[in-house]
Amino acid sequence: SSGINAEYGDAYCCRKVNLIVEKVLPDENGTIFSCVTMVRKYVKSILDYETLEINATTMNKNMVKVDNDVEKKHKLLRFAAYRVFLSILKLSGLGKENRFQLPACVYRSLEKVYWSPSGVYTRYKVAPGKQKMTLMCF
Repeated sequence: SSGINAEYGDAYCCRKVNLIVEKVLPDENGTIFSCVTMVRKYVKSILDYETLEINATTMNKNMVKVDNDVEKKHKLLRFAAYRVFLSILKLSGLGKENRFQLPACVYRSLEKVYWSPSGVYTRYKVAPGKQKMTLMCF
């Protein structure tokens, strides 16, 4: 199987991305997880609503202005989750011009917790004038 999930465009399963399999799926205790969304760091720093909300407020002062707007608040939380996920992978130098496509399982977990009332999600967009950046896959 290609590992591509059609529901999320051409996003791969996390188990197809070398960096995730080598650096994230085995945790600090040596436990090997079947999905990055089950790893303790991911659950505590991204899926825990209050923890991510604190991180998002630190990253973006606009968080305090969107308290009553679920659409805007969850969009900012999904963006914060993206940044936290990149830090878990220890990826740096990414931003507006250098983007990384999340695995399909990460999209699914983020959209379940930080859902969009309108059903509109940004997901991955290639930066203008750039080529799609992918991590090495099996």
